[in-house]
Amino acid sequence: MRALMRTREVSSRLDGSVESLLAQFSATTIELNPSLGPTEFSRRLTGRAVEMLNARAAVLAVGHGNEWEIAAISGPAHRWDPMTQQRLANVMAEQATAPGEELREGSAARLLGRTLAEALGWSSLVLADLTSSEGELMGALAV
Repeated sequence: MRALMRTREVSSRLDGSVESLLAQFSATTIELNPSLGPTEFSRRLTGRAVEMLNARAAVLAVGHGNEWEIAAISGPAHRWDPMTQQRLANVMAEQATAPGEELREGSAARLLGRTLAEALGWSSLVLADLTSSEGELMGALAV
């Protein structure tokens, strides 16, 4: 019930401001209760990211250390073959574990490498690290 109340407080029409997007995303994570199970939670989270940001695709990669995998894909990206998905998970892991910003945006070729960006059909990208409340890296979201 509390999640529904908080979700209603956030305008369903986004004005494009960072504050509005953060509020909407925060409300979404509350709304998408983890009791759904990890697969359904991940699927709904990427779907909501596509809707909110009017993106072509969203990919959630999770992992620990060198073991990363794609947890969910929304948009036309769901048709990528397993090898391309694993390459993307590996590059997302490299980006997320590299020192620097927790949010990176720009040319997909610069962030992912030209070959992978072309294989995915991406020209621009926003890549956000996902950390636990203790600051431990849990994954990354690419939109």
